[in-house]
Amino acid sequence: MGLGVVEETPERIAIRCSVDPEDFSLDNLLERLESTGSTMRNEAVKALAHGNPDLAQRALNRERQANKIFVLLLRLIFTSYQNPNLARAVGLNDGFPLIGYRSIAKNLLTADNAEDIAEIALETDGHSLNVDSSTMRRIREFTDQVNEITERAVEAAVERDYDIAIEVREMFAEVGDREAEILSDLDEMSNEDVLQVREVLVSLQQTAQYAVRNAEIATNLALNEESEHTTIQSDSTGD
Repeated sequence: MGLGVVEETPERIAIRCSVDPEDFSLDNLLERLESTGSTMRNEAVKALAHGNPDLAQRALNRERQANKIFVLLLRLIFTSYQNPNLARAVGLNDGFPLIGYRSIAKNLLTADNAEDIAEIALETDGHSLNVDSSTMRRIREFTDQVNEITERAVEAAVERDYDIAIEVREMFAEVGDREAEILSDLDEMSNEDVLQVREVLVSLQQTAQYAVRNAEIATNLALNEESEHTTIQSDSTGD
């Protein structure tokens, strides 16, 4: 994204990055990165539910898209940090959120967890988990909840909304035991089958944990701005 070949010979290739910061906003890129990860998770879990390897491969193919967005985010963050005047061009009034945005972007790159699920779908017999329809439905519901948590955490950050950040923590508390609950209700099965189910659930749980970290960052961003929760006063003495 933003890269183009400007010169090519048999011995070398010259590549130029011509991204204009004003073409993007950091908020929008964070939302796109989160959306890509959610799509990957949906496709990977749906592949397991329907025994569809094509869906699993589609999820894996999206990892490159997620990585491109992540690299572009880092480039804009570092560029803005070096030149504070560019912060406004990428949607920020000052450079304070840049470090927080970098951490959020890193936490969002949990698309690797979705990749793990997709690879299970490709490698297992029948491309599905050896569980009954009720258990698979619970896994899909868990996936929906994790996606909502990740989406709301990013929303809290870009909107600087303290209340949404607290809501994310409450949502996470509701699903905190979901992995153990589903595992404990499994029918008798081989160790290999149990491990596959557990790996899927652990991937989802880890994604939710990263979302809570993003909510904590969003809390700090929100409390740095004037709101019903925070009053910011300048020092009249100039000190």
